[in-house]
Amino acid sequence: FELNFVETEWDGELAFLLTLRTLAGDAGQPARLGGMPLSLESSWQYWLGTDRKLRFSAPNVQQITGYSPQEFELAPDLLIALLHPEDRKIFRKHLEEDFEKPEPLSLELRLTARNGEIRYLRHVCQPSYDDDHQWTGRYGTFQDISEYTQAAIDTRRVRAILEAVSFAGQALFSSNWRTVLADLLGRLGEAAEVDRVSLLANLEDEGSMVIRRQYGWYSSELSQALIEQPLKTGPLDATGLGEWEPFLSQNQSMQGHVRDMSAPQQAILRARNILSTLAVPVFTGPEWWGFLQFDMIRSERVWSASEVDAMQAFASVLGSIFQRERTEEEIRLLVAQDQHKTEMATTLREVSPALNAA
Repeated sequence: FELNFVETEWDGELAFLLTLRTLAGDAGQPARLGGMPLSLESSWQYWLGTDRKLRFSAPNVQQITGYSPQEFELAPDLLIALLHPEDRKIFRKHLEEDFEKPEPLSLELRLTARNGEIRYLRHVCQPSYDDDHQWTGRYGTFQDISEYTQAAIDTRRVRAILEAVSFAGQALFSSNWRTVLADLLGRLGEAAEVDRVSLLANLEDEGSMVIRRQYGWYSSELSQALIEQPLKTGPLDATGLGEWEPFLSQNQSMQGHVRDMSAPQQAILRARNILSTLAVPVFTGPEWWGFLQFDMIRSERVWSASEVDAMQAFASVLGSIFQRERTEEEIRLLVAQDQHKTEMATTLREVSPALNAA
């Protein structure tokens, strides 16, 4: 598509005339942007004048960012503030060095919307001219490609998680799982691109169930200020997470943004700097053993169904290992008991003659 902005006058007032021409391959076919259908409903058009000030912002900006055109006009640095920290320098450099370039340019950026969600945007811009071919600044669009990009990210993550699951299966079944589990959780956390992974077990304590963090991992990219103590030991109700038990005990995973949770849950999770969390139950046979907890600390996250399925595969591997160890321990006890009975019988046979003689 091509946008043209012309400053004009309407009924004695300053106005802007916007004209739009769709660039489509075949008649009736939607325009495409980098191989993706271009929907004006999911794009935000804008115009910067030669003074680099925002002169026009389409209403679609509110659909994408949660902020109105008026809010962007009143706060010129709002866009920069909403960009992902890694993308701010890139966009600032783009504005400073590329503003007067004659060719169209594009960038892919991440933006945090008003509701906390991360939006993936493709930014395309080019010079704008009036009817006399005089340069009037630069116009462009931010196309919301979140769905397209997120699908690609999910596919990559699922593949990496399943590789971690396969590696874990081989490592856990071929060695003492206690010596390798911490490293395997780290491998899983990096594959899943989360900030923290915890393995919590259900334990009996004076007739009530408590949870205890057995193993864990932090992302090396977390600053020390963000590393708070994860959940450690205590009754699930006392931690504020008693609402999780009915779901986890029925082998149902749970996830959500902390801002959407109940006050007791928010209290315990916000104290640990958690923005989003995913809990995946671990079962040993029919028994609920505990759960894996995946935390996002630096940004919010929604895990796709495919990602959750892959996490559950890892939990199933753990459950199988724990079940095997329990079965082997039961067999050892039975063998020991049988051996003890045999030894007692042998002893009785040996002492019986002497006892009878006496």
